[in-house]
Amino acid sequence: MKTAIKITVLMLSLIIVAGSAFACNNSKENAEYKYGDYYEGINTEKEIGYLANNGTTEYTVMIPAEATETEKQAANELVDFTRMSTGVKLSIVTDSNYSDSVSYISIGRTDLLEKAAFGTDYNTLNGDGFVIKTVGKNVIIDAGTDRGFLYGTYEIIEKVLGVRFLTEEETYIPNATKVMFNEMDITSVPAFKMRVYLNSPTFLMNTDMEYIAHTRTMYDWLDIPENYGGSAHVSRRGNNTHNARFYVPAEKYGTRDFYSGEFLTEEEGYEPHPELWWIKPGSTAPMYEPGGEGSGITLNWLNGITEDGKLDESMEISTAKVVIEEMKKDALANPDAEFFVIDQEDIGVIMDADDPTVKKYTPAGVLVRFCNVVATELQKWADEELDGRKINLVTFAYQQTQSAPVVDDGKGGYVPIDETVVPVENLYIRLAYTSAMYYPYDDERQPDEVKYTIVKWASICKHFWFWGYDAVYTDYISYSPTLGQAYGTVQLMRELGVQYMLMQSTQNSPNDWQANIKSYVWSKLMWNPDREVSALVNEFLEGYYGIVAPYVREMMNLFDAHFANYMVKEEPDIWFWAYGTIGNEDTLTPRLLDKAVEIMEKAEKVIEEDQTLSEGMKEKLSERIARVKLTPKWMQLFYFSTLYPLEDSRAKLDLAQKVLSLSVYGDIKMLNEGTGLAGYLALNYGI
Repeated sequence: MKTAIKITVLMLSLIIVAGSAFACNNSKENAEYKYGDYYEGINTEKEIGYLANNGTTEYTVMIPAEATETEKQAANELVDFTRMSTGVKLSIVTDSNYSDSVSYISIGRTDLLEKAAFGTDYNTLNGDGFVIKTVGKNVIIDAGTDRGFLYGTYEIIEKVLGVRFLTEEETYIPNATKVMFNEMDITSVPAFKMRVYLNSPTFLMNTDMEYIAHTRTMYDWLDIPENYGGSAHVSRRGNNTHNARFYVPAEKYGTRDFYSGEFLTEEEGYEPHPELWWIKPGSTAPMYEPGGEGSGITLNWLNGITEDGKLDESMEISTAKVVIEEMKKDALANPDAEFFVIDQEDIGVIMDADDPTVKKYTPAGVLVRFCNVVATELQKWADEELDGRKINLVTFAYQQTQSAPVVDDGKGGYVPIDETVVPVENLYIRLAYTSAMYYPYDDERQPDEVKYTIVKWASICKHFWFWGYDAVYTDYISYSPTLGQAYGTVQLMRELGVQYMLMQSTQNSPNDWQANIKSYVWSKLMWNPDREVSALVNEFLEGYYGIVAPYVREMMNLFDAHFANYMVKEEPDIWFWAYGTIGNEDTLTPRLLDKAVEIMEKAEKVIEEDQTLSEGMKEKLSERIARVKLTPKWMQLFYFSTLYPLEDSRAKLDLAQKVLSLSVYGDIKMLNEGTGLAGYLALNYGI
């Protein structure tokens, strides 16, 4: 376990009971509003025993005699965090050493759990949910999965000890002399079976498994080790997403090898069938360009599908038939997989819009018709050969296929173009947007193409995955006022029955201060959509920024109020789209940015003058404030010519130097998805 860092000014010697709140403020009247049903199931009127009492404990941790790696991990983390918070060292025993005279915290499928006979219906826990109940003085966790036992243990660590998992490098741990267990009857079920806020520590490049576990992140791209519950039951070939082309093997049917780019010849025993793919016009190579998707290749989504939406049996070799046979191989190779991903490539256009069939059914309709055939044929095969195993396909509604294949019904609703474009029972549509971050996706203030996309798909589709965006990918550093959409969006996705929710942030930018806050908020909401956003923001700020949290909050409020006032305009020309721009001469003013810098300079002064902080803590907080201060400084530089037309080039160069210094001190490397900040400054300002 990484060393947990305690912010000195927040170290309190206090009695913590299950049900006590991590202080956002001390106003009693706000407590219920801030936390809602967060402590539901905890009877604060009935204490049952001390987890810690001035260096002693009444409890022992129990795990099964043949505990799984996840159960062992959960027990060890409970021991570690209890020790770091209270100084008490809990013992771990197996259920083979059970004694009626000892009070236990039961983790895993122990004899004590079996004896309690809760009768939990694990089908209601949506995968990794859990139950925590007290029986006498014993605290017993029940779950249907190993990860459920791990998360149940984290529930105790967070709600009883008061620990907060803030970022990959910061965990808030309060000092406590006495910690009391209260009577508990908690059932906690995640709103989404798979969920991720895709920032740096949850992304493939910088994966931090401990952070992923602590934020209860669970999605299909990761190879999660067994001590953290194992990987998701999702199969995908070639890529984590944008992988459709890999289901028609180039080594068998291609003119070029997917990986090497080398030409294949019939003399080598191959039988080229280039008609199985579709090549985007203007592509740089006739097949696959190594290292990227620049060649514009995807499947031929029309090949092998009859006019009435069935498998064309008259064709000996077709795209549909090849994909079906290849997916059978994957199903056999991955017996635990529940979902099989076949996602269109990220190339904008994946079929000829002028083709008569595409015109008739729309690009999304053609995609659904193809996937319906594949999903139906695979399920027939699984029913016959795999004892009825359920085979679920997942495919994108993205870019060219974002708009649903429906027409107006004349009554204010929508109907499918025909029945062949209605997703079959085992086909999941992964809705993906590249926009709409300021408001929730169904908000009336959204553009029609945003808010009606979900409505139209919901009129024909039962099963959804969702991929949203929570960053401006052309500019990671400017202020991005997107937290206002979080509550409404998770509520909407829960209502739609979405089971996989991914919000993509600045995934390749470590130390992004905005992404850190948003990850904390979104990860909590993806488990429990009824949490209150402002309370979660304050919770994070106080734990992470300590004595300068009010200044970070003040700067955020300044920007949020400014953009909120601007968005009141009837036709605002900024929507904070994923590939848009955050400001222009109308949306930003020198006064706004000067004020933001002034607030951060006050925070710097507070850190410098505080005599209670250690030098190490001063340095840590100063680095964190530098990252925040970089935001308005960068905005001043980027919009310099518009905001400060009377200033000369020397002032601009001086500002660029300050931006570079802040970025180096705060260890901020990326300007946007593909550009390093230092390189940009060197190229444009010669520094």
